[in-house]
Formats: sequence, C-alpha cells, structure tokens
Amino acid sequence: MATTLIENIIRKILNENFVRFLEGAFIDADGNPIPINLENNGGSGLIPHFAYASDPSGTGFILTTSTELEYIAIKVAAPDAVLTVADFSGLWFHRKGLPGVSIPGADGINGKNGGFPCIYSSDTDETQPDQGGIKFNNANPGLATEMYISAMSPSGMDLTALLNAIPGGAKFMLSTDSPEGSTLAVFQFDESPTNNTGWFTVPITNLAISESAFVDEDPCVFQINGTSNINIDPVTGRLMVDGVDKSGTTAVATFSALPDPTTVPLNVYYVTAQDCFVYANGGEWWPVNGRANIYRASGLPLTVIAPAVLASAIADNGSGKVRVTANSHGLTAGQNNGRIYISGGGTWTAGLYRFTYVSANTYDLPDVTYSGALGTPTVARGNATDEIVVKTVSIPPLTDKSSIEVFVASLYNDSTETKRTVVDWGGVRFFNRNDNTSGNDATYQGPMIINLNSTTLKQATLGIGVAGGKAASSAVPATGSFAHAAATTMNIIAILGNASVPVGTESITYNMIRAAWEV
Repeated sequence: MATTLIENIIRKILNENFVRFLEGAFIDADGNPIPINLENNGGSGLIPHFAYASDPSGTGFILTTSTELEYIAIKVAAPDAVLTVADFSGLWFHRKGLPGVSIPGADGINGKNGGFPCIYSSDTDETQPDQGGIKFNNANPGLATEMYISAMSPSGMDLTALLNAIPGGAKFMLSTDSPEGSTLAVFQFDESPTNNTGWFTVPITNLAISESAFVDEDPCVFQINGTSNINIDPVTGRLMVDGVDKSGTTAVATFSALPDPTTVPLNVYYVTAQDCFVYANGGEWWPVNGRANIYRASGLPLTVIAPAVLASAIADNGSGKVRVTANSHGLTAGQNNGRIYISGGGTWTAGLYRFTYVSANTYDLPDVTYSGALGTPTVARGNATDEIVVKTVSIPPLTDKSSIEVFVASLYNDSTETKRTVVDWGGVRFFNRNDNTSGNDATYQGPMIINLNSTTLKQATLGIGVAGGKAASSAVPATGSFAHAAATTMNIIAILGNASVPVGTESITYNMIRAAWEV
C-alpha cells in the first residue's frame, strides 16, 4: 500500500510539472505548491529521495535542490538511506524542455547600391534631362566630355545645393542600381558644375568604365568623392584643406557673382572653379591654394567660320528653322556644324550659331526657330576686320602681386589668309596673333599679365608654341596702359579672311581655352 501511495505521489507531481522540493512541499514550474493527499491508514517509513544531475548519466550528481542542473531522478527509500548516483541509474529524466531545432530561413532580398538615385538617358543633346535624369554628350559615356544631370532626383528631392557644392577635381561614380552594380563608370569633374536652373552641365573626364554598357532608362545611383587636398566635407559641409577644417561658412559662386569682398567676413570661403577656393582679404578676393583655374571653356572643340558676305534675308527652311540668304557666301558643306558669329541685327542675340550648308547662296541655322520678328542678322564676315567673340571670361579683381595666364590651343586651315586670335582685356588687347603662315596648322598660346607689386604697373608676356616653328605676331603685348584692381571681362576673339577679297573658307578650331589666376 505504501509503495502504491508513493508511486501515486510521484505520478501526481510529475503530471503537475514538478521542479523542486522545498520545505516539505512539492513546487511546480510556476512556484506553486502541488497539493498532495497523504491520508493513508497503513502508514510507511519510506520517502521519496530527489537527485539532480547535468545529464542522464548522473554527471554532477547531488541530493540537494538545484535550479541549474536540468536532470532529476526520484528514488523511494528509507529516510536514513545513504544513496549514491548508482541508486538512481535508469531513473533520470529531463525536467526542462529540450532546445529547439534551428532551421535557417530563406535568404533575404539583396539591398540596392548606396548613393543618390538617378535614371540614365541615352539622349546626347545638351538639354535639360527629365526629372532624375543623367545623360552625356556622347552615346558612349567613356568618350563623353560633358555630363548633364537633373537638379531633382526621381523622387523629387532637390539636389541643387549638393551639386553646387561639388568642386572641380571631384570624382563621380555612376553605376546601375542593382545588387551587382555590374555596369559602372568613374569620372572626374574637370571643373565645378554649371547651374542651368533645374539642371547642371559638368565638364568631365572618364577615368574608368565597365565592359557592359548603360541602357536607356537604366535605374542608376551616383556617388561623389572630393579632391585629395581641398574638398567639401559631405557630412558637415565644411571646407577641408588637407583634412583640416578651414571654413566658418562655405558658399558657391562664379567669379562674376562673387559679392563685394569688403562686406564678407574672413571666415567665409567661396568655391568658384576647379581647385579654386577664395576668401576676402583686404577688400580683395584671394585663392586659398595659391593658384587656381578661374575659367575653362566648355563645349570644345569649337570651330569658328566667317562667310564672305552679309546676310540679305531669312526665311523658314520648311522645318521651322531659319534659312539665311547670302549670295556667294563662300561656306562649304565640309564646314557643316561650324559656328558663325551674329553680332546683332533685328532682335538677334549676339553669339555663335551653328550652320549647315544648303547652297552657294543659302545656309541654315538648325538650332534657331524661325520667326519673322527676328529680322536680318548681322553676321561677322571673313574680311580680316569683323570680329567673332568666341568666349567671354569674367576676371576677378587682382592683387598687386597677382597674375593672369590665358591658355589657347587651336588648329587652323593651311593658308596665308588672316586667322587671328585676340585676347581683349576690358577693351585693351594684350595678345594679338595672326596665324597666317602657310604650313602651320596648330598653336598653343600662353599670354600672361603679371602685376609688378602694383595694380597699375604690370608686364605682359607671350608664350607661343607653333608646329613647324613658324609664327607671325602683328601686335606687341600691352605693358602698362590699363589697370585691373577692379573686376573686368576678358574676350577671346577670332578675326578671319582677306581684307581685299572677303572669303568664307578660313576657320580656327579651338581645342582649349583656359585662364589661371595666381597670387
């Protein structure tokens, strides 16, 4: 009877999730006593003995209550029995749940590449991309010299401040927006982006490109890295020079848009062009890094041409564009897509215009929509007198120890007719070179103005490299006839043709026009 009672008690406490024996009571997993009916008229001197161990072999065997050891065994014996681990052999059971089996889940979806989202376009026109769009002036981005990027991301985030803050020399990586990112290209910004309002133009040089090609409407991302020595910190927006914070405030402006330096605190820096960070000093703008490119012409190479005669009329060419009548104009089909210069007339805006040959007496301006209100344009002729303004450069105020150096690399057709390049500084011409020696077809010109400890005392120098070693210069540099303590404008001018018999066959192709400023 006693044995049966004990067995029933054991069965009861096991069914009630017994975990320990405390102060004469059986305790369940929730810490509550398990009620036991001990009424038994027969009586017995046997009691249950509880043992604990860490495994079913009895390792770590003890007879005192343990919350750490996970195995328990119960043996019915006399109260004074001296029990060993062998007495509990075969009686061990695990009083806690066994660890679950871990089954790995399915792999998650790969994340997208980091960077700013954009959409690649195969269009190569120098026009505003669609929202979020990015495109190049060559169907192969690896051969492109300009990039056009929307100021808005595909989701509508305005990137204007970011793009304005990117200095020349920065690295730009474009890749497809996929986990693999297998199509990518790396570029260097040749100078700071130009803000066209709603989109930017960036002169670029490709540094690397994958074998796989970008496809129209590819979702992409771009990432930006600064220059090695001077850059805008992408997190703080501060001007960093060799890793040292040099700015109180950094802003972006072209030289022509810089404020009056006398009103700007010393700790305000402006990012203006390639590697060019300037600050106000003594009422003048000084570069942080000693020497800076203040201008580099975009849209090169550029060929300028002058027809032999003036335009006599314009009309619609049948496609909504302008057709110019100019009898015996002298232009040829081989010169198509060259630029002629219109200085005014009617409502025309002065500037260079692309032309295509139609006949000996007509040519089209394919980028100009026809309107009778335009009137007849005044076109620069090949008469060795009319001037073609190729590029206009804004020049900042110079210090008494500043210098400005202009670099012009050009090709011209082989003849003895006038093919003159002029550098005009606020109306004074400190460089005036005529490449009219037969046999030469390329020049590299580097005229310079150097201030001699004064903004009114200066020296102009010429640096000319000519294929074949021949040169002809018809004007000496100016030496002291003009001051440049104030901001001014410098024009690069071409003059073509023959004074006695105007011609339309002369041309100059400009491959580089750059200006550098040094303190």
